[in-house]
Amino acid sequence: MFKKGEVYVKVFFGKDRTRDILISTWWLWTGAVAVALLVLFGLAGIGGIIYGIAAETTRQNLMAKYRDAEARAGRVAEAEQKLAEALAREREIRLILGLPLKPEGYEDLPRGGFIETGSPETWQLERLLSLAQQEAEDLAAIEQELKARINEQKNMPCIMPAVGTVTSGFGYRRDPVWGGWRFHAGIDIAGPPGTPIVAAAGGTVISAGWDKGYGLAIEIDHGKGVTTYYAHCSRLAVSPGMEVKRGEVIAYTGSTGKATGPHLHYEVRVNGVPRNPEKYILVSEAEYD
Repeated sequence: MFKKGEVYVKVFFGKDRTRDILISTWWLWTGAVAVALLVLFGLAGIGGIIYGIAAETTRQNLMAKYRDAEARAGRVAEAEQKLAEALAREREIRLILGLPLKPEGYEDLPRGGFIETGSPETWQLERLLSLAQQEAEDLAAIEQELKARINEQKNMPCIMPAVGTVTSGFGYRRDPVWGGWRFHAGIDIAGPPGTPIVAAAGGTVISAGWDKGYGLAIEIDHGKGVTTYYAHCSRLAVSPGMEVKRGEVIAYTGSTGKATGPHLHYEVRVNGVPRNPEKYILVSEAEYD
């Protein structure tokens, strides 16, 4: 007879062998609970492992995004520094050339060309790229202006044509040979015989030879109606038709023609009209060299 709280189990060991086993229901419940607990702990362990893997992946992704944002912020700071240096240099150039200055806070003025979307670093980079593009265009315009001014000035007679002392200026003076007041169309630069005379600017030699009371003389055409004249030379180093550069030796100081001693008579003419050479001279021949 079965007792209450027992379970009868028949176990087969072979074709003809069996064995009857009585198991208490308490043990069955205990075993079932133990198995259930094992399953729950197993699932919890697997869930913990999965959660740990997911958490580590999330942490790595966040760290990667942080490093990327940090790198972007570094690039933004570097770009801002370079832009500030470029704007400062442009301001210096504008001051030198006498061009209008950009307003204070120019880089912070609103402008088109970019959309403030995404992260702050992204639109900040877009803003800097827009500024850099504008700065490149501004510098290109300044470069064109500078080239135009260089082309305009490169043939201006802006250097002293010889080392020496200016003994007679431009304008009316008492003639040292004939006496009386006469107009002096240039300046006289006294120096030892054989002192090199250089072209005050680049140009074309249009005459080189004897010119009456001026002795051995040279005239150079610099374009745009500007010519220079060098007289009383002891020896010439150029001939008509030659192209010369500013600072190139063209002759040597002497006292040929009507002269009281070795010196260079130097003139600047604009459309054939004598002008005061000293108003054109920016540096001495020695400084230029």
